[in-house]
Amino acid sequence: MQLTALLAVSGALVSCGGDAGGAGFEFTGYVEPQQGNSETLFKVTNSDPLLFNPANVIADFEDADFIQNPANGWVVTGQFAEGKDWNVLTAKLEGARIGKVAVSTCEINGSDCDSNIGSMLTPAFTINNDFINFLMTGGATPVGVQVRLAGTETVLLQFQPNTCSKPVLGGNDDWFHFDVRALKGQSVQLYIFDNETAGCGFVAFDHFYQSNSAFGQTAASAGEPTSGVGVTLPEDGISNIIGNFDDAVKMATSTDFGGFGWSATGDFANPQVAGAWQGASIAKESARIGDRAFSSCSTFAGGCASLQGTVTSPAFTVTQNYLYLLAAGGSADNEEVAIEVLRAATDEVLVSFTPKTCDKNFIDGDNDWFKVDVSAILGQEVKVRVADRSTAPCGFIAVDHVYQSGNASFLNEDGETVTPVVGGIANIPEEFQAFNVSVAADAFTEGQVVGNFNSALAMLESGWIGTGAFANPASATAWQGTTRFDAAARVGEGAVSTCEINDNAEGCDAPTGTLTSPATTVVQDFLYFLMGGGSGSAPVGLRIMDSIGNVLHSYSPNSCGPSYIDDNFDWTSVDMSAIRNASVRFQLFDEEAGGCGFVSFDHLYQTERDPASNDGVLPNPMISGGVVTLTDETLANLSFRTALPYADSDSNVIGRFDSPQSTLDAGWVATGSFAASVEATAWVGTTRFAESARVGAGAVSTCELNNNAEGCDAPVGTLTSPAFTVTAEQPLLAFMMGGGNGSAPVGLRVLNAADNAELVKHTPNSCGPSHISGDEDWVTLDLTAYVGTEIKVEIFDNEPGGCGFVSFDHVHMTNGEAYDPAATDDGEVVDPTATRNVTLPSDAFEQVLGNFDDAQATLDAGWIVTGAFANPATPDAWQGTTRAGNTAAAGVGGGAVSTCEMNGNAEGCDAPTGTLTSPAFTVDAARTKLNMLLAGGNGTAPVGVRVKRVSDDSEVAAYSPNSCGPSHIDGDDDWVTLDLSANVGESLYVEIYDNEAGGCGFLSFDHLHMSSVVAQLP
Repeated sequence: MQLTALLAVSGALVSCGGDAGGAGFEFTGYVEPQQGNSETLFKVTNSDPLLFNPANVIADFEDADFIQNPANGWVVTGQFAEGKDWNVLTAKLEGARIGKVAVSTCEINGSDCDSNIGSMLTPAFTINNDFINFLMTGGATPVGVQVRLAGTETVLLQFQPNTCSKPVLGGNDDWFHFDVRALKGQSVQLYIFDNETAGCGFVAFDHFYQSNSAFGQTAASAGEPTSGVGVTLPEDGISNIIGNFDDAVKMATSTDFGGFGWSATGDFANPQVAGAWQGASIAKESARIGDRAFSSCSTFAGGCASLQGTVTSPAFTVTQNYLYLLAAGGSADNEEVAIEVLRAATDEVLVSFTPKTCDKNFIDGDNDWFKVDVSAILGQEVKVRVADRSTAPCGFIAVDHVYQSGNASFLNEDGETVTPVVGGIANIPEEFQAFNVSVAADAFTEGQVVGNFNSALAMLESGWIGTGAFANPASATAWQGTTRFDAAARVGEGAVSTCEINDNAEGCDAPTGTLTSPATTVVQDFLYFLMGGGSGSAPVGLRIMDSIGNVLHSYSPNSCGPSYIDDNFDWTSVDMSAIRNASVRFQLFDEEAGGCGFVSFDHLYQTERDPASNDGVLPNPMISGGVVTLTDETLANLSFRTALPYADSDSNVIGRFDSPQSTLDAGWVATGSFAASVEATAWVGTTRFAESARVGAGAVSTCELNNNAEGCDAPVGTLTSPAFTVTAEQPLLAFMMGGGNGSAPVGLRVLNAADNAELVKHTPNSCGPSHISGDEDWVTLDLTAYVGTEIKVEIFDNEPGGCGFVSFDHVHMTNGEAYDPAATDDGEVVDPTATRNVTLPSDAFEQVLGNFDDAQATLDAGWIVTGAFANPATPDAWQGTTRAGNTAAAGVGGGAVSTCEMNGNAEGCDAPTGTLTSPAFTVDAARTKLNMLLAGGNGTAPVGVRVKRVSDDSEVAAYSPNSCGPSHIDGDDDWVTLDLSANVGESLYVEIYDNEAGGCGFLSFDHLHMSSVVAQLP
């Protein structure tokens, strides 16, 4: 609902999802309104000197732009990500606040009161004070705030307000505090959330800060501060805690459910009570930190050594030089009980030790402190495992309070130095070492390493595909080539050079081939890798492609010696921020068998580290591999959080749904809620969320359609495609779809175009999330039985009740063959941005109307052809004398056109005639120049280009070339510009024509695009 009336200061609000019989919302502590600033207290009081101290303020919500910028460490979802008007109702009702802004999800961003959802996760911070004070009010529903262990979903403290009649802060009664004395030194995050869309589904809040003074009511308490019993708790032992063993149940509960995420096996699995793991440490003589310690020594009939099993921490990053812990048990003759440090990704044991104190079955004092030196693996992800694999004498182990420390020793209560026993030293495995090169701190972060190239065999087993010299390696070291030399640099166990690859089977320059990654999601803004070789122009280097091999970006090195990477100055970066969350493939390529025809590379990984960083670890500046930029063409088939399912998923697209207007312009017909608006984002609904999958610029969900005008389930309507014919070459219909419950009337129908009879129907059965989310949402329908039939596709949502939504994208016809890099032009992929003998205007790829790289792809893009252009037999049928073998020809991308010798020279040079007509386009005020490469004719021959209005086919611009030789475009002098500034906002089309079968009756052209700059005036 919208709250439209301003209430009197003393009035009550009882209608925002609350009970009309409730006590209502009373303003308290009223003061005269004043212009807010960062230190204004409005209708609240607080004399705490730390209230505005920058070191103490966790969040004041004054700057939505700052919070929404991922670079600042916040994670926001829902309404907190979608808009910045968080203060709407606070301003309207003159609610209490500190500063200029207090947040309420009721009417946030101008919406209604209850249906809004969203969350905020603060950057991590260290608890340095006794209390966290804050203002909060809201519904008795799933709304509120949590204190979470940093980097996890483990909830340490939680508060849910219970003031449904107060949609904004009212005064001092809304002060609350968390008692965090027991959490001092811990790194935590605040998670503020509104997960309720029904009654009381709102929360209001402001100004979280740390203090040693508590204000307001206690929201929750972490209890009394941790202390040692019979043992010293080192001063730094209150922070960086890996495991405290106070509560076995909470230790073994997943972080998803508020636990600490330890895993347990054997006799320690599935603990039912907090003390399930304390064993002999229950003895009154036992020392411990906190409430309990762990001991595998049984106090039951089986005897002390009868229990077996393991308890293992979740992965954590090594940030200090030592792991501290209390430990006892085992012996020199029984090391089957141990504390182990594991590599997180593989569970490889990096270091293991046994305390060898069998004379006692529990911890009893400071003599039981141990430390593991982990300084060599700083920055690595590891786990700690406590293992009891023995029932023999001394087959038990006691452990407590595992934490990270930077200190080699500590002082006990008497001021005496205690130096823990060295349990072991963790060393970096070779795969994490660097040779003749440095690595940044995140170079091995799990989930960010795309390729380590340690083993040729392992790379192919992990899904990489090799062609040419990379295919069928005989051994793990087959690709190392000259990187085997001592002077070469590498990260891990191996690097790659095509020079002398495969034990020098072909020498240095001759080997060629490609190595292509599996589809990979871009999760960071930058790609780092080591690379050398090439000459800058030799076709060797790195490509970034979409999931089916279309090139988005290409980089070629320019070092041509040595033939191996050799130092930090080979580190190269590519800015991928434009394609974050996209599904891409990375391809290393060597397509040069001549001079400088080799490439050497290693350690391809994603990172958030700015290449301009001055941390002294890597060079500044690094080599720039360029910036990935998208054009309308490359974006159209770029998939996000999903990979396109088939190699031809970009060739026969029935519905892209990038915007309502473009969909309707393509001939789709909308009814119901789909017809309500053609505003650019009207159909995105919940697919606007970052976690949604999509192909191209947008996807659709009827949940929150039309900017949430009707909520999630209520919108209904249909979208029906134009008619098209099922072909034998592409008889399968593929699309992304989610929603419904299997029986709700939502989904997709295939209709006979002649009579609208239903041929095939699909009803999804996912009912959550309300947006398509990944590869599992791809659907393929076999229409082989309808080959030759003219059909239509109807997407429908006829359910206004439960699960009454449908989400979808990228409806297309396909042959069902998966993309295989090894089957694509023998591993060669065309870069649409490459040039031959020509330079490009600055924005040559912003709005490409035709690139003519592939004849069939041009037709699939909507161009209409006649004469010699019709029915091209091959992708290069139109190239004629511009073909790649003609080194004097100019062009952009994979192909240009000449009617001279087109179609395999079937009619010679002058005889071929015909036309190419573009799809309609609208002239944008930002790009009013029509640029193209164009040559041929003699000034009077009927060959050239015309621009016409869609409305009446009237001509607005035209040009006939007058070069009559050569028969191909050959350089920058062939650029032609037509000024369409008088036609801004008009819908136009382009016709390229060759109507001359006699002398100079040929036309050559390429790269038709709209631009803001003149390439060359005719």
